[in-house]
Amino acid sequence: EDLYGGAARGFEAVTDERTGEPCVLLRGGLPLGFPQSGALLRNGPNPRWAPAPDGTHPFEGDGMVHRVEFGAGGRVTYSNRFVRTDALVEEERRGGPTGEGGGD
Repeated sequence: EDLYGGAARGFEAVTDERTGEPCVLLRGGLPLGFPQSGALLRNGPNPRWAPAPDGTHPFEGDGMVHRVEFGAGGRVTYSNRFVRTDALVEEERRGGPTGEGGGD
């Protein structure tokens, strides 16, 4: 589902929280000298709810922390979590966006 109205896939939303989901290398490989273990964290906007009829800007949305973990034997996993702001907790309690404006 494209929550950004056709924006580049690099900004495509992840609509659910995931834990330890295996990542599959589709092509290419990790650079030589890349650490054999560790994690890459990225924090940024990620809409929790489907966009309004007039669309959603790629930088709108609730905060989400993404983690790609590199482990033994080349195992790579993906996990993520929404940042539990008061606004997001209230939206989840109501079952949808509050409609109180500006990119929540």
